[in-house]
Amino acid sequence: MALSSQNFVKGTDFTGLTSITASDLNQAVDAATLKSDTASEGKGLILWTKDSALDTPIVPDPSAVTTAWKRFIWVRIPYSSATSQTPIVYGWNDNATSDATYLKWLDTAADLTTIEADIAALEADMTTAQTDILTAAATANSASTLANTANNNATSALSTATTAAANATTALSDAADAAADASAASAAASAAQTTATAAQSTATAANTAATANRNVKYVKFTETQNKGTNAGAAVTGKNTRVLNTEDNDAGNLASVAGTGVVTLAAGTYQVHAWSAAFNITAHQLLLVKDSDNSTLLTGSSACTNNNDINDLSHLSGLITLSAATAIRLDDYFGSNNTTTDLGKACNVHPDGGGKEVYALLELIKLD
Repeated sequence: MALSSQNFVKGTDFTGLTSITASDLNQAVDAATLKSDTASEGKGLILWTKDSALDTPIVPDPSAVTTAWKRFIWVRIPYSSATSQTPIVYGWNDNATSDATYLKWLDTAADLTTIEADIAALEADMTTAQTDILTAAATANSASTLANTANNNATSALSTATTAAANATTALSDAADAAADASAASAAASAAQTTATAAQSTATAANTAATANRNVKYVKFTETQNKGTNAGAAVTGKNTRVLNTEDNDAGNLASVAGTGVVTLAAGTYQVHAWSAAFNITAHQLLLVKDSDNSTLLTGSSACTNNNDINDLSHLSGLITLSAATAIRLDDYFGSNNTTTDLGKACNVHPDGGGKEVYALLELIKLD
């Protein structure tokens, strides 16, 4: 049912009165009530109170004064020292649970505490979720990078494995070839060993033969005097060295005359010779063909400069004789002085029967 337009119910009905007194008017006002259209609908006014102290309200009590206040709005003004000075509006509800302080007056303002807490919690959750999202995104990016790296590594590994497989195949083939080569080399080595053994036997025999033959082809003649005896005087110019001692000629290749002329069998010879001179200016040894005085080999120039020493002129080389030929050693002197020109005795041999050697001729016949 809709609310009526009547707000008050008169306290006194003046309809049957012919006169109205001041008392009647007062009673009409004092006894007037707010209009109740139904048990659940009607009119109301406003109650106004101010807290007597901080957080200490003056609460209207409809049951103690008038039940009409149940249809009123209660406006509560906060105490002067309260943090918030915003008036608080209450409404009465008989169905509410009675509070020790506020009775059944209920704050008409929405209780946002729980909502605000829920919002704060939601905001915190959103912040956490946002952080988690960013972390997850970073993790996803890292995972993507790792996945790409792993893919590249796998590709590289596959390529390496393929190459390794090819190399292994080649190595296997090379190993087979090497095994075949090793087998052939082993056979060749065995044959070479056999050949080497035979060659060693041949070389041993040849060495034995060469050793036996060496003395046969070696000839040695010397010009000697008894220990302490000088070689004698020289002339300026040619002096034939008197090779008076045949030291070695096991092969009977040569013979020597008393004048120092040596007759050699035909052949090619390696020649070594030397002669001494004492206290003269210079001398030089020559190997000469006796039949025509032609020079076969020339020795070194030895300059003594008249010093008291036995100075040697050396001669070496190869000669080839087509037939048996007589040869001699000629020692050419630049000057002469005394009976010691051809060599002075040193007298140092430890054996009392030792010899003084003043010239030497060695020949080795070559095959």
